[in-house]
Amino acid sequence: MKRILFVCTGNICRSPTAEGVFRRVVLERAPNLPIEIDSAGTHDYHVGEAPDARAIAAAARRGIDLRALRARQVNDADFERFDLIVAMDRLNHSMLIERSERILAADRCPSLSVSKAFSTSRASTGAMASTLRGPCNCADMSASNPLNRAAGPPASPGSTAAACRASWRASSMPPRPASDGAA
Repeated sequence: MKRILFVCTGNICRSPTAEGVFRRVVLERAPNLPIEIDSAGTHDYHVGEAPDARAIAAAARRGIDLRALRARQVNDADFERFDLIVAMDRLNHSMLIERSERILAADRCPSLSVSKAFSTSRASTGAMASTLRGPCNCADMSASNPLNRAAGPPASPGSTAAACRASWRASSMPPRPASDGAA
C-alpha cells in the first residue's frame, strides 16, 4: 500500500482540501488502488478541529465532503510511514526539510530521501511539491516513475545518517528560474 501525506501550516484549509480532492480522484480513476491519503499541519494551531468553513463550502460545491476530517500536526513517525509527503508551500517545505534533517541526524530514519519539483501551473503562488520518502524500496524509487526522477538512487539498507544526508542533498533538482516573479 502506498501512503501520501499533504502538509500545510494548520491543516484546516489547503492540505485537507488536497486530501479530499486526491481521495476523489483516486476513487474515480483507480478505485481499487491500495492507497492511504492523509493530511497534517506543520503547526499545532488547530489540532482536532474540522477544516475551515470556507474550505468545507468550496469543496462541497465540487461534490467533496471534508467535514469528517480533523487537523493534526506532522510527527516524526510520518517521515517513516508515508511514501510521499507533499508540502503546500515553500515555508512548509522548509520546515519539513529542517525536521527531516533532525530525524536523519538522530539516525531515526536512516533511509529517508528527498526530491523537489516545482509546479509552474500557479506561477503567482510558486507552489512546490516536495516529496520526502521513508524506508527505501527500489521499486518505489524507480527512475521510470516521474515522481521519483529527481530522487536519485535509493539509500542502501545499512546506510548511515551522514550518507543519507549526502545522498539527499545531491538528489535535489536545481531551483526554477525566478523569472515568473515568485519568491
